Amino acid sequence: MELFGDEDAWQSRAGYWSLILAEYRLRNVRRVASRLFEAHDATMRDLRERRIAYLDAVKAHPEARDYIYEGHDAADDELAHADEEVQLLLNGSLVAYGFSLLESTLKGCAEEAAAVRGTPAPSNVRGAKIEGWLAVLRDKYWLSVDWDPRSYGLVPWRQLRNEYVHELEDGIVRASASPGADMVRDGRHLQAFFDLIEEGLVAVDRAMMGLRG
Repeated sequence: MELFGDEDAWQSRAGYWSLILAEYRLRNVRRVASRLFEAHDATMRDLRERRIAYLDAVKAHPEARDYIYEGHDAADDELAHADEEVQLLLNGSLVAYGFSLLESTLKGCAEEAAAVRGTPAPSNVRGAKIEGWLAVLRDKYWLSVDWDPRSYGLVPWRQLRNEYVHELEDGIVRASASPGADMVRDGRHLQAFFDLIEEGLVAVDRAMMGLRG
């Protein structure tokens, strides 16, 4: 019997701790992601109500009422910036989390493969971490990982991750202009992103099953 009703999602068959941990992490981030758009909508509803209250107060003020048009512009700008910032805080962080989940799992699998093979584990890889750790598993530990992140649609998500997280000082402007910016505003796209992460985990899990062979 399932404890929380959603344990029928992907489960590791190889049984290595890094993959079991990835299973738990993926399941929980999916739970959170399903609620984030509700949180965004609730936040924006609250801000729209505050905008109305602010404009009513401006209209009622004997001196401020002459600047009602400026008040409208200021309130609209505040809403627009808040919308971008909430998207950044809620959804951009989840994209970064997804990449971290996959990268740390691949590194953990490399360490576990090293322990089984009786060789020193590499401490890091150069360049893109996902491709780097996949190369370690394939080339150093002879594991057949049938998955290529470039062929499975992770490239635009990686671009978004870089824009949202690594360049926060100007990331709002850059991400808004990005061709893939709308992906992070749609819950269906965000869940599809985690499907891509899961596909990578499934492929690595399958390869790790042959580690002792």
